[in-house]
Amino acid sequence: MKWLKLAGIAAALALLFLVGAAAYVVAGNSAWLKTELAKAAREQWRRTLAIEGELELSFWPDIGFRVGKVRVSEAGADRTFATIESARLSVATWPLLDRKLVVRSCELDGLDITLVRRRDGTLNFADLLPGATTDDKDVADQSPWKIDIAAIRLATARLAWLDEQGGKSTSVSALTLTTGHIVGDTAMRAFHVDTPHFSARLDGDTRSASVRLTTPAVDVHGEQGKIAGLELGTDARYAGTTT
Repeated sequence: MKWLKLAGIAAALALLFLVGAAAYVVAGNSAWLKTELAKAAREQWRRTLAIEGELELSFWPDIGFRVGKVRVSEAGADRTFATIESARLSVATWPLLDRKLVVRSCELDGLDITLVRRRDGTLNFADLLPGATTDDKDVADQSPWKIDIAAIRLATARLAWLDEQGGKSTSVSALTLTTGHIVGDTAMRAFHVDTPHFSARLDGDTRSASVRLTTPAVDVHGEQGKIAGLELGTDARYAGTTT
């Protein structure tokens, strides 16, 4: 039994070494990673993915991902759908084995997305919606996950909406979203978010407004939600009149 135990330990160490060596090779080859990610985006969504900035990937002690400027096209076209200036994500490795998603950091800077409803009524983001490329049954059959996120930070984002059918457009700029600790259970469909803060500027064809939302906590359970002590601040302008 002692020899079997020693053999098991040796096999585990050998496997860990091989995985670590493979991860080192992959993480150190950013050009190869960029090519493979672009290929996956093209084959899965028919979109062009151009990573213009640096790309860093690590596997130990956390799974880390850091990327510079990125551009994503619309499906089957060269028009720009979204760009980001930089993104950073760090996920603890060991908890994944127990179906626990522990996110150490999640930061996104300079997100810029243009959503379009075309003249024929189709949306330029329809292929990215949940269920667009997977069977609903497959999604329902997935095993539950525990979620633990230290915080989320989204800074200097912009969202534009273009309605080609109605001939109207709206844009949300200077969008900032920060949160504290987030915990969740996908089996219970329950989530708790500490200290979320949201601010943005909304500009339409004839009106504009600045909005600020802050609350100590948000709780969601199934289709029900609870917000504690919401603070709302707005500065609106309509056809030259400020309120």
